[in-house]
Amino acid sequence: MEMCSESVRVEQGVEMLGRARDSGVKLCSWSLDLLSLGDVEQQRAMVASKVGVPHIQQTTITCMETMNKDSDAADAVSSLVIGTENNEVLILDSSGSSVVCKATLPSAPAILAITGLYAVEWRIVVGCRDGKIYTIKNGDTRGVAVVTGTVIELETQPNR
Repeated sequence: MEMCSESVRVEQGVEMLGRARDSGVKLCSWSLDLLSLGDVEQQRAMVASKVGVPHIQQTTITCMETMNKDSDAADAVSSLVIGTENNEVLILDSSGSSVVCKATLPSAPAILAITGLYAVEWRIVVGCRDGKIYTIKNGDTRGVAVVTGTVIELETQPNR
């Protein structure tokens, strides 16, 4: 009998995930995989296989640029600035091993244009897939990014 009630809970969960997706909620890859399974037994097996497994949401890089750390010289230390499918812009440390600053946008970035130095003052102009341009700047505290209130709407999608 326990198996039957578990099956019902999985079916209800899948139904709720489907409604969330249809209403515009961004789902993680596990949820999307679960929704793609048509058979209840497969769905139940997938849910059972994920119990206790730490969830790490993977993403895809949509665009990249570099930002110099503290000098404009051609051979200066720089950091990667990455736009992701999860609507984020990430600034990595100079070794590329950790995120030192992150900003979340309403849409996935497609193009990045960067000015300034990370250690001083910087701005990142981001062309996104929603046809809008957003500006990110450094905040008052190091490691904090601020998406400014000014948004420019384009008539067409940004491209290079």
